[in-house]
Amino acid sequence: MQELITNECFYNLCIVVPILSLFSFLSQALPLSLLVYLDPVWIRNKYIKGRPSDEEILHQISWGLYYSILNHIVLFASLAIGFPILERYARMVMIFDDSVSFLSLKSALQFIMIIYLEDYLYYNLHRLFHCNKRLFRFVHALHHTVRRPVAMAGHYMTVSEFFMIGGTVILTPFLVGTMGVLIGLDAQVHYKVLMIWIVFRQFEASEEHCGFESPLLLAKYFIPAYDGPAFHYFHHFKVIGNYGAITAIHDKYNNTISKGYLEHIQNK
Repeated sequence: MQELITNECFYNLCIVVPILSLFSFLSQALPLSLLVYLDPVWIRNKYIKGRPSDEEILHQISWGLYYSILNHIVLFASLAIGFPILERYARMVMIFDDSVSFLSLKSALQFIMIIYLEDYLYYNLHRLFHCNKRLFRFVHALHHTVRRPVAMAGHYMTVSEFFMIGGTVILTPFLVGTMGVLIGLDAQVHYKVLMIWIVFRQFEASEEHCGFESPLLLAKYFIPAYDGPAFHYFHHFKVIGNYGAITAIHDKYNNTISKGYLEHIQNK
């Protein structure tokens, strides 16, 4: 066990990643959810389709917290069990040497690639959840018991759904590193880029479920074509369409925009 703890690959991938993922989500999702519960005057005209009831909010906070902790325990166990294979792959496509700086143009370009590649993968996986009746019933339906989400609903999902979506989030930097290695650019992804991506993606997951629009939400300032909370809110409200996570690019291209969303945007 001591050897694993001192193994920088195990420490960063199997310990830091689940802890960072959990606490980066809760650090934003809990305050945003409590803000809706407290319902200050200045936020009342910013709700996308009205404020959920106190009972709905407290249900999402309590059960969202439960599923978030449970799912991250399973994530840790899965990473630990699969570590022998994961380590071999990681050492081929990632850099774990702190003497190598991650502050570079290469890392910035890789981060951009990670954002838009994961958005593409998420869109197709999420759409599959809705197109396949069994996947929807046994994997995704729990998440859709929430019609008017607050931020904590971002982790209100089954273990199997979190495993698939979380797996996609973690896998994407590996895929970008693999592309760099395969084309001979020696462009492995620094492990700190993975860490920043995990934090960013969890912040985005809480923002897209928060249920209101506000200048306090920061993702829109950094991501070209970012869809915003209203986009995903309409996915919950209508159930069909708006399958993208970060942008609406693939929904627009595939004509899967939720009914009423474009009218909502035009009337803002």
